[in-house]
Amino acid sequence: GYVDSGSNALGSSVKNTTDQELVIGDNSKITANTNTSYAGGVFGYIKTNLKINDPENATNYKNVIINNVSVTATNQAGGYIGQIADFNNNGFKIYNAVYQNQKVEAGNNAGGLIGNSESRTSNVISQCIIDKVTLNTDNNDTKQEGGLIGRFGKSGSVNVSSSTVKSLKAYGAYTGGLFGEIIGAVTVSDTNITGTDTE
Repeated sequence: GYVDSGSNALGSSVKNTTDQELVIGDNSKITANTNTSYAGGVFGYIKTNLKINDPENATNYKNVIINNVSVTATNQAGGYIGQIADFNNNGFKIYNAVYQNQKVEAGNNAGGLIGNSESRTSNVISQCIIDKVTLNTDNNDTKQEGGLIGRFGKSGSVNVSSSTVKSLKAYGAYTGGLFGEIIGAVTVSDTNITGTDTE
């Protein structure tokens, strides 16, 4: 769906407050097929600050999991978010998010977590897992695909830590185990990429 707080600078969040891993999406198909569409396992297009699990208490949270949910859009698509727009200096902090066992397909950018981010501020991805995921199914010279983010644009930054991408298949003009295309600053630490095939 579409999330917009207007000029109120509100935030959107997903939290696992249980004491065990929580499946928030399972065995489903999400498709957005208008001329310019955005799709994600949780949010299609978002213009607010986003938190998946609370960064101040991240060690107390268990994983949230999207399992076997395919995501398809004509423009941007991601396992969790299709597009994060540049609006009111918004950004994202994503902890303990898992996307596994399916595919993400997009006309432009596709990512295991986020298809396209236009954030201009500081962002965080930590303790996330992308496992057995396919990003698009054929090569196209206009597509960017990344295990975490298809395209990270604008002048923002993202810190990636303690995350894993494994058994990824990605097809496009610019493909990478973590990012397809980067315009901005990226820091990566304690993060593993295994069994990945990019073309």
